[in-house]
Amino acid sequence: MSDNSLTTTAPMDDIELITRFLNHQLDDESAEHVRERLENDPDFFYLAEPLLFAWSVPRHVDRHPRPEGELEEM
Repeated sequence: MSDNSLTTTAPMDDIELITRFLNHQLDDESAEHVRERLENDPDFFYLAEPLLFAWSVPRHVDRHPRPEGELEEM
């Protein structure tokens, strides 16, 4: 394979790292490392920004809660 394969795997590794960070699946040391990269690495932040936005949107259930007692009636 060419050098092209190296450039395509690195962003996927970063995406996995960001996703695991957002899902609280990293230990404290790794999470702190991601926070530092987000603050100090513009390219990493640019890659992470859409995921950070997506994780900030409240779930449908949180935005539109069921009326009290509806689940009991069903």
